[in-house]
Amino acid sequence: MKSIPLYIMTLFISILPGNGRDIDENWLQNTKEEKAELIHKNEKVRSNIINAIYGYEEYVNDSRLSNEYRMHFLFKIRKLETELSNIDDQFDLNFSQFRYKKGIEILKMIHEKILSLDHHFTTLSTFHEIQELSNPHSYPEFIKIKENIKESTKQKTSVEMPALLDVNPLVTLGFSLVSSIFGDNNKAERTRDLEEISCLLDFTVNMHSDLKIIMYETSYLTVANNDLKEECLQLFKDYTKVIGYNSTLTECRDLDDWDKVYEQLDTLILTLEGNIGATTDLERKQFIQKLNNLEFSIDRLLNFVDSYDDFVRQGEHYYQKFQTILQSYQNKEVCISELPKDYHTLDLKIQTSIDKFKNTYNIAELQGSKLRDLLYGTPQ
Repeated sequence: MKSIPLYIMTLFISILPGNGRDIDENWLQNTKEEKAELIHKNEKVRSNIINAIYGYEEYVNDSRLSNEYRMHFLFKIRKLETELSNIDDQFDLNFSQFRYKKGIEILKMIHEKILSLDHHFTTLSTFHEIQELSNPHSYPEFIKIKENIKESTKQKTSVEMPALLDVNPLVTLGFSLVSSIFGDNNKAERTRDLEEISCLLDFTVNMHSDLKIIMYETSYLTVANNDLKEECLQLFKDYTKVIGYNSTLTECRDLDDWDKVYEQLDTLILTLEGNIGATTDLERKQFIQKLNNLEFSIDRLLNFVDSYDDFVRQGEHYYQKFQTILQSYQNKEVCISELPKDYHTLDLKIQTSIDKFKNTYNIAELQGSKLRDLLYGTPQ
């Protein structure tokens, strides 16, 4: 039997301790609170100014007052209207800063999960376990029958199987099948041995066939995860270009350079704040253009989040499929009284992996419209 390719062994690795979903939910709650506070402060300031304008309008419209007095309050109203416009610009800028910063945090969060998945698909610790499941030598019944058949055929042949072939699963199965037919045991014993050998052959060959299917699917998931990783790196590069940060995501992570990213964001915000209240059309246009540059295409980020979410769901379904394959083989309890310990270990690791795809790799409530509402909608 050919050995199963090594990269199939990436299937059932336990990754990071703890529940990644807790981190996501804490981030989600903190983000909602930050957003609510930002909007509340803006609404409070706007409300005070609007109430002041309404109050001054009463004086302006009061014909009992002198024109000079009424003009005085009209100037106050115009000044407050300008202040209100500047406050709206300041809020737009602050909210853009909030969204931009949260976009960085989302990219950072997903990148860590992708790295965990990368580790999941590249660690080769279960090679022995899967190899054992598809090898009949792992089953005590096979070893026992094989030795009995060898003993019963000693009188008919002086030729022994070479040690190299004796450990080959398919060769020894074939030899045992032939020997069970032509051995010295009586017909009933040979029939019993043949049935048991056939049952084990059916189980191990089917197991090997099923694992080959999983091998190709694992290879696909590995490639897809690498593509996601590359997309995440490029997205970070494009995202941080607008604030003048030139290091890669990998370098930023390795150097723990996140403070530098936020410092450059704050520097840009201070520069843009200096343009608030621009009086000429050109200055106003430049401010809006710079603000739009900061408003990196959130749709691209959302699409990336959706792609990651689809991948995690696909991975979860994949492991559920393999769990079904492993648990549903109909003859395993008929002809095998003692399954190898690797079978139970593998079954446990499959369930652990399913749980990790539901929790550690999952991104909580950051899918699609929910994320859009979080970054754009009003707080609930």
